[in-house]
Amino acid sequence: MDGIDIHNPLNVPGVKERGYADPEKLARMKRKLQAANLNIYRVTLPETPNFFRGKPEGEKEVENLCKTIMALGEASIPIARPLLHGTPGVFMTHIAEHRGGYKMRAYDLHAAKQRQPGRLWDPKIPVEEYWSRCIELYGTMVPVAEDSGVKIALHPSDPPVPEAPFTTEGWRRILEAVPSKNNGLLYCVGTRYEAGGTRLMFEEIQRFGREGKIFEVHLRNVKGSLLASGRFEEVAIDDGT
Repeated sequence: MDGIDIHNPLNVPGVKERGYADPEKLARMKRKLQAANLNIYRVTLPETPNFFRGKPEGEKEVENLCKTIMALGEASIPIARPLLHGTPGVFMTHIAEHRGGYKMRAYDLHAAKQRQPGRLWDPKIPVEEYWSRCIELYGTMVPVAEDSGVKIALHPSDPPVPEAPFTTEGWRRILEAVPSKNNGLLYCVGTRYEAGGTRLMFEEIQRFGREGKIFEVHLRNVKGSLLASGRFEEVAIDDGT
């Protein structure tokens, strides 16, 4: 291990207290890690729920997000992950047990539909309005990222239910809407395998990888996919398919 990602934005110094990263405290955290021969490679940005709902507080949220990107640039942290998905209605349907008794998240599409009739992913606003706001947000933060030397890496929708926004074509839509060398992907191998198995995963890696759009990779393993069986189970990295 030679470094960390900060997955929860509330663990970024300053975000919990004032809504955006404190450049001095973030630099102090990085120096402390570097003293242990570790680095910070990626930080998750503060969420912007009011912006997506069209509330007045949303303007401040976007401002705080951009301030955080600038703080990452000052600290030479190369990658930022935006949170755009909201919370899916059903994140998992059950816990599966595997060899040796370890337990991990599992998802069954049929069970999820029974638990939540209708859309399994719902942005709570009209879908086209949601996309319009995604593109507007990107149009604001990507120039800030360019100026700060930070890459924006978007994780795929998880779970990858059919109506979720960030699948192959959803990724393509956001990349083409705001073209930039700093606009790219956090490619989660497990999530994309869950969507369509090995073939889909390899096609996407070749497609986006050749374009230089894969900025970070999440490696994890699963059994099954929604395309093949309508269900998947997350497993240990040396287990599964």
